[in-house]
Amino acid sequence: MRVNSNSKKSFSQFLRVAQQAALASGQVIREQFSKPFALEAKSDSDFTVEVDNLSENAIIEILRQHFPGHSIFSEEAGQLFGDKSFLWMVDPLDGTNNFVCGIPYCGVALSLLIDGIVSVAVVYQPFLDRLYWATVGLGAFCNGKRFHRESACHGTRNRAERTGANGSV
Repeated sequence: MRVNSNSKKSFSQFLRVAQQAALASGQVIREQFSKPFALEAKSDSDFTVEVDNLSENAIIEILRQHFPGHSIFSEEAGQLFGDKSFLWMVDPLDGTNNFVCGIPYCGVALSLLIDGIVSVAVVYQPFLDRLYWATVGLGAFCNGKRFHRESACHGTRNRAERTGANGSV
């Protein structure tokens, strides 16, 4: 995907709305954390609670308000059809098991695929108040601070070498 000034402007708009949706969803998660809830099993090891749906509704409402023609695929609702060249992927409560166990370590994840390419991604951890985002051509950030891949990988490599976990036997 070629990135030019027009696409950066579009990514910026998509990113702003994705951040707004993630923050609204995070607020729902925080508000619901101490409330009683009904637990519904999706499988033997996968659960859903009402907050999954409330969080998802907050995200979908914002996405539909700003981009009514886009497609959305969400963990709870499934596929909501629209323009297939713009597909939002939504996990309204990543870490449902933690939420159910009263562990406040969970998040909201959403991304926009444009013509099948992940172009915008946002993850929000509401209890840590960490907002991560990345866009094609603009980089990755946490709460406004840019990530630098080389420095992140370099630190991991140094720790692995100090412990002897450098892949050699």
